[in-house]
Parts: sequence; structure tokens; C-alpha cells
Amino acid sequence: MQPPSITVLQYNVLFANDSAQATPWEDRAAALRAWIEELDPDVVTLQEVTLGQRADGTEVDMLADILRGSALSHHVFGPACDDVMPSADPGQTDVVIGNAIASRWPISESEVRALSHFHEAGVFSSKRSAVWARIESPHGPVGVTCTHLNSIAHHGANRADQMVEVLDLVKSRQQTKMVNLRLSPVGMPPILCGDMNAVGQSDEIRYACGHHAINGRTAPLQLHDAWASANPAGPEDTGWTMVPSDSMADKIGDHRIRYAYPKRIDYVFVGTPGADGAGHVLSCEVVGDDRFGTWPSDHLAVFARVRAPAPAPDAAAKL
Repeated sequence: MQPPSITVLQYNVLFANDSAQATPWEDRAAALRAWIEELDPDVVTLQEVTLGQRADGTEVDMLADILRGSALSHHVFGPACDDVMPSADPGQTDVVIGNAIASRWPISESEVRALSHFHEAGVFSSKRSAVWARIESPHGPVGVTCTHLNSIAHHGANRADQMVEVLDLVKSRQQTKMVNLRLSPVGMPPILCGDMNAVGQSDEIRYACGHHAINGRTAPLQLHDAWASANPAGPEDTGWTMVPSDSMADKIGDHRIRYAYPKRIDYVFVGTPGADGAGHVLSCEVVGDDRFGTWPSDHLAVFARVRAPAPAPDAAAKL
């Protein structure tokens, strides 16, 4: 018998503020919906979700387009920026880009928190945020946080500051309770997902996993990288979510992809498992290729299955 579990799909879906992108957003949205239908996740976390009016006057609502027809009927959006992306018409002013969490179960609470922003003259860098949601699952409340850290490669110090802020949010909203001096949690540990724009050896990722201090601060809690937990033999040699690809470069319309170095920058993190195994990573895989007709994004996605607490007797019927 399989243990109770919660499945999480983490996906940077590539903004759609420019209607002249190589592959129309409608085609990419159809591929994303096909992936959601195939995987049937309980929770989806998304970055670069674009809402509003594009430069040519057309409206875009990526969140509604992605979730159409799915069981993910509960969602929250956390705006991050309304910056004009370099590829867009300078007249575009009515588009908001941010993060989103969608769930098959009700969301009873949510919070959006702006993250610190480092501006370097002559370098385009969008503002960032994190969104947190309390999901009322049949297994009990689950705290899920979704974020997208600074994408400029040499802005590691800003990403580190942002990760400190994100973990402060995760800790402040933690749903589990500690019951003894060994810090054994009861309930579902917190889940953090996102495009961190950082590889596993970076300070910001090591901080999240409790292996590094930032500005003299240790992390307020320890998180576990789902991919590394499920693939301990060589997590950095596999699991790439950014890969060089000629076909992706053509479909997405970004020719830098042809020459990209493979790297793993998209993550699902889970808090320390409890004595009942809740929070233990059962499996983790990279998904999101072009099998449904086109590349849905310039990122691949991470799909994790995490052990959940046994449901309360009155909730068993809802599973």
C-alpha cells in the first residue's frame, strides 16, 4: 500500500507579455495544460506568470489559461513587478508579472512579501517577491511558499539576501509544531518551491539546506532539496532544469539557449520529516519537455512526491 502523499509541480512558465514571441502563448499554454493533466499534481507553483494588457492591446491571463480544465481550482497570485521586459514594446505599461500557487484543495490564508532588490546601472533586473499559502489538505494544513530570485548571474549577494528573507517568511508561517528537544515536527513540514537562479553549491542554496551562514545568520529552519534527496548519488550531474537545445531555442525564440550551460536552478524544498515520515521525499523527477507539441517554457519543471501525514478520520473520505 502506497503511503499518503502530496504531489508538487514547480514550473517557471516564461512570461507572455510579448505577443510576438516565436511560439504563441496559446500553444505553450496548451502544452502546459497537457503536462498538468498527465501529472495530476495536488499543488503547482509557478513563476513569471503574466497578467494584463500587452503592448498590442491583447489581454493575457496566464494563470487562467494554465489552470483551465484542471482540478486546481484554488489559487493565489503574488505580483512581483510591472517592469517592461527588454523584448517588449516600451509603450507596454499594464502587465504584471509574478508568482502563483494553485491547489486542488482550498487555500485559507495567503501572504505576498516583497524581496530586497539590487539595482545595477545598465543591467535589467526585475523586482522579486515570494507568495505563501496555507492549503487545507485532507492531510492537514500545508504551508507552501513560491518565489523567484534575482536572475542576474553575478548578483549572488542579492540572491543570498533574498533567500534569507524567503526563509524568514517560511519560518514565520510554519504549520508544524515541535514536540520535544530533538525538534521532531508534527504535521506536514513546510514546502518551498521556486526558480532560485542558483546552483546547488551556491551560498543561497546551502543556506536553505542549513549548511551555510549568510551575514552571520544561520537559517531559521532546515529544508531538504527534493531532487538531491531522491537522487543522492550525484544530484548536480543530473536534474538540469536549464539545458542547451536547438529546438527549444527555435520554439522559444531565444537563441542564447543553444549555448547555455546545463544547470539545475529550479527546486522543490521540504522541511525535516517528522517521526511519522511526513515530509519524506518519495520521488522527484524533471519533466516539461516538448512531447505535447512544443516547449512550454525555457525551463524544465520539477515534479516531487512527498509523504503526507495520515489523514484525520473525518478527512479520509475526501482523498
